[in-house]
Order: sequence, then C-alpha cells, then structure tokens
Amino acid sequence: MLTFVLPALLGCAASLANTVEADEAPGLRVHNATGGEVVCHVRVGTAGGAAAAADLLGPTEVLPPGALLELPPAALPDESTLDVRLEDCNGDRLLEHVAVPRGPGIRVVLRARPTRLRGPRAHVGPSD
Repeated sequence: MLTFVLPALLGCAASLANTVEADEAPGLRVHNATGGEVVCHVRVGTAGGAAAAADLLGPTEVLPPGALLELPPAALPDESTLDVRLEDCNGDRLLEHVAVPRGPGIRVVLRARPTRLRGPRAHVGPSD
C-alpha cells in the first residue's frame, strides 16, 4: 500500500501528519482525527479538479472531530489517480493532495490543520 504523508506543520511530530493513501476497502473513507476542526466540504476530483469538484458531504452535512465518513465507490470519479481536498466551513483548505493513486478505494486521515495551507473558497458565486 502506498502512503503519502503531508506534514501538518513544519517541524511537527510525525504523529500530527495527515495521510492520504490507496485503500483496499472500496470507496472513500475520511477520518477526522483532529481535536476540534469541523470538515464541512469533502471534494474529490480528477487531476487539477478537486477544488471545483462537488461537495460529497452535501449542503447541510459536516464531519465533526472523531467522525468517520464512508462513501461507496460510485461517489468517486472513475480515474486511476484523484485529487482530494477537505475544507472547513469557511472554505479554507484543511488538506489537499494531488495525484492520489486509487486502489479499490482511498483512505484519508486528517489529524491537524496545516497553518500554511490556506486558500480561497473553492466555489464560484457571489461573495458573502
């Protein structure tokens, strides 16, 4: 199994690293292992398309700390590599990883908010 590690903060212990990896379980599994971050948007898209991809949580669902989201394979684009992006309720990136090799599924573990990984909201529309 290939594992890609995205350090949460420069100089932090490896235990605070977020992981995105191919998974033997089919579909998408996202575990919010943070102590206080709420994930409001889960986006999975083809190369370069995660920021514009539809929110897999829907307009009213959130992934609170400690929760696990499991989605069926039909929820994922049918590509060999995918981009994954998690956002907070303000649309700021909590995690973004490109070219994740897709096994039968993808497993994402969010452990901490990267302080250097911030960006504009992914949706297009009137500003709030």
